[in-house]
Amino acid sequence: LEGEATDSDGSIVSYSWIQLAGESVSLTDSDKIRASFDAPDVEERVELSFQLTVTDNDEAQSSDTISI
Repeated sequence: LEGEATDSDGSIVSYSWIQLAGESVSLTDSDKIRASFDAPDVEERVELSFQLTVTDNDEAQSSDTISI
């Protein structure tokens, strides 16, 4: 998983990836702009959904989701 974030009047100070749906996985580096996980062994096609929340130096937050 890889996000992208900019702050026109400051800087991004934190990232937070969480899983919203699908077969539970363990996220590695969930506090970085780039996180990863080992894909689960499944018998059929499944969808995994994740959310990235970024926080800037003024404590403003923005979130987006991705499904894979």
